[in-house]
Amino acid sequence: MERKRDEKKLRKQEEQKEISPEVSDNEDDALDYSSNEEELLEKKQSLQRAEPRLPKTFEEKQSMPRVIVVLEHANLETANTKRGIELLNCDDHQRLIQKMKRTLEEFRPDVLHQCLLSLLDSPLNKASLLQVYVKTAKNVLIEINPQTRIPRTFKRFSGLMAQLLTNMKIRAAGSSVTLMRVIKNPVTAHLPIGVKKVGTSTKGKLVHLPTYVKEVMGGEGPKKPIVFSIGAVSIGNPAMENDYVDESICISNYSLSAACVCSKLCDAFEDLWKVL
Repeated sequence: MERKRDEKKLRKQEEQKEISPEVSDNEDDALDYSSNEEELLEKKQSLQRAEPRLPKTFEEKQSMPRVIVVLEHANLETANTKRGIELLNCDDHQRLIQKMKRTLEEFRPDVLHQCLLSLLDSPLNKASLLQVYVKTAKNVLIEINPQTRIPRTFKRFSGLMAQLLTNMKIRAAGSSVTLMRVIKNPVTAHLPIGVKKVGTSTKGKLVHLPTYVKEVMGGEGPKKPIVFSIGAVSIGNPAMENDYVDESICISNYSLSAACVCSKLCDAFEDLWKVL
């Protein structure tokens, strides 16, 4: 009986030796292993913290692959009220709009708010594959930094836009990074030379957007920049009426909101460029 017990113990010890990983007697080796793990963790965290960026040099502006979205005819107009300088909107300034003998449809900055939320929150933007310009109904051209986090509420967004139109730029708190700035017209001066420019409109040629994007971009070949003009309005077709647009397309049988068009555009390019 004792022999059998001893044999069982020996077998268990041998099995444990085979299963258990080898542990180095050298403390330096153990330290190296742990430091390598820390380096890997730091790399992963740095990748997660990677922020989208704008092309800086002329070469980057010409060749950096990205979808350039121009939000046309955005209703951004300020007025000096009892509460100070405010961004006019159809809900809070109806009497003032009536005095100006203008229509309520001309004061819909909420459309731009929805578009910017859809664009800048997209994985396409976070992968540094998106650039956004805003052109207002008053012909003011605005460049949006991809790192900008658009306020979630419309009230805060209105305050931000009023500040931008007054000061001509918005900087990040505690940093020198410019998040939004007013730049010189025309918008074509800021676009890559020879880039394809596509307008979106209900009156354009009806296309299946994912298929159209693949054809225009040459399938899964080398990435290249392309421009899409989208009207940031509730009614009208400002994106189709631009002089710089090469062709106009319609992406649905139904009338879509500007924010929905922005979302579908991002989805199409995320699928094409495999952005997850």
